Amino acid sequence: MSKLLDKIHLSELAILDETDRICEELGLTYFLSCGTLLGAVRHKGFIPWDEDLDIMMPRKDYEEFIKKAPKMLGDAFMLDDHSTNSEYFNPFAKIRLKNTAFEIKALKNYKGNQGLWMDIFPMDDASDANAPGLSSASRMIGLCRAVICANRGLFDMSLASTKQKIIISLMRILPEKIWWDKMQKAHTSSSGENYVIFGTDYNYKKLVMPKEWFGKSKALFEGKEYVVPSDSEAVLTHIYGDYMQIPPKEKQVTFYPERILFADGEEVIIKE
Repeated sequence: MSKLLDKIHLSELAILDETDRICEELGLTYFLSCGTLLGAVRHKGFIPWDEDLDIMMPRKDYEEFIKKAPKMLGDAFMLDDHSTNSEYFNPFAKIRLKNTAFEIKALKNYKGNQGLWMDIFPMDDASDANAPGLSSASRMIGLCRAVICANRGLFDMSLASTKQKIIISLMRILPEKIWWDKMQKAHTSSSGENYVIFGTDYNYKKLVMPKEWFGKSKALFEGKEYVVPSDSEAVLTHIYGDYMQIPPKEKQVTFYPERILFADGEEVIIKE
């Protein structure tokens, strides 16, 4: 498995390097994020059992990147988001490697591209994490995403409460564009000068952090320097608590792909 992970990591580093190049050319800000930031600080590279990459960008930079990147990306890469892929279901974008696949069981009904990827999360202004509006926005985002996933056969309705099932079923009657627009509005509806929030699947209170933590600094990741928050320690502690503590083996989980296809044509089928 380690050799397979090494090849996955090399493929994804190519995506990060291409994104870093474009951000440098356009003067855009990004930061290593989530498990990628944790890997940079704790391991100086990928978390050994992890197989994805995450970055985040301030909303203004994110929108400019989404607009301009498709024409600037090298031939091996593609932008994947709702504007380029009608099957897409996430409120954030991905950069993928063309002619690759990383297929997981949870997305067996997904008809869109499943190439090796890097997530790009937009960062929005926010008020304090205890502001009531953030809780409402978080619920709206969750509901809208559930509707969009249900339309693609990706939402397990058995996990929803009776109330949620009724709400989602009623929401599905209306055109999907309404829920994309509401989800976008919920992400950008907060305001404030002192905090930021970024749109991952974590509990929303973990995602609201003081803006002062997000000056630009550099950290080594797999032998090369990339941009990280100036107070990465505060960011990681806020999200993970004691982030330097290595989790036990049973919690060192991955996406458990069923099929991987690399750009060189190598195909790997993984049996349970």
